[in-house]
Amino acid sequence: GNSWRVGGRKACSRGTNFESVAPSRCTKIMPKRGQKERLCRLLKLPQVFGDCHQHLSYHMYYKSCLVDMCECPSKMCYCESLTAYAHECNRLGVSLPDWRSDTRCLARH
Repeated sequence: GNSWRVGGRKACSRGTNFESVAPSRCTKIMPKRGQKERLCRLLKLPQVFGDCHQHLSYHMYYKSCLVDMCECPSKMCYCESLTAYAHECNRLGVSLPDWRSDTRCLARH
């Protein structure tokens, strides 16, 4: 999907209607809605990302994760949203040393 849109000012300011993702397409790719929600819900876990929650809202990252999982050929696309959230937390000075092992989003070399 284009939930992490890159481009000029107009592209960045353009709203994304996360609810507009075609449910039938999402269902065909990932029939178990609960599975994608369970994986994206890792962003909400206080034991994983709680140190950052007071500094950065996870809501946009969670919604983007759901969209990305609908467009995802593999089941690991949730890691992109988690990585983006952890990166921004780190930029804000919040250390999340175990988030990769806690979420099974191991770094690719």
